[in-house]
Amino acid sequence: MPQETDTAPEAPAQTLRPFRLGSFEFTNLNQTERYLDKAVRIAELLDEHATIKNYIGNRAVRITLHLRTTETPADVIDRGDNGIDINLASYYFEKYDTGYIMGMLAHEIGLHPSPAATPTSPSRKRPTRACP
Repeated sequence: MPQETDTAPEAPAQTLRPFRLGSFEFTNLNQTERYLDKAVRIAELLDEHATIKNYIGNRAVRITLHLRTTETPADVIDRGDNGIDINLASYYFEKYDTGYIMGMLAHEIGLHPSPAATPTSPSRKRPTRACP
């Protein structure tokens, strides 16, 4: 005969699903109202920034939230016609205000891959390194 216990049943594991808004996709996003609102605002701001929008063009942008502790909070990888990958530390997304996140993303996009993607750049190489 099964015995009763005083412990509550385990909560089901939360499923992290992709969230899309236009050409932007957030992966590994905990889809609570707070995080969805933040993801929407970040996608809107990236899409409204003329230089970033010109750099992105019609390509897909995948923003993947990672558990990072020793690496930089973000890095950007330009995959040419295969889109742009932004790797973002989940702690940074969760704990920092949208303004801080946008400043960091503008820096990573504007300083690293974007200048190398312009026709007037001395080097057409698309860097994949983040700032130390």
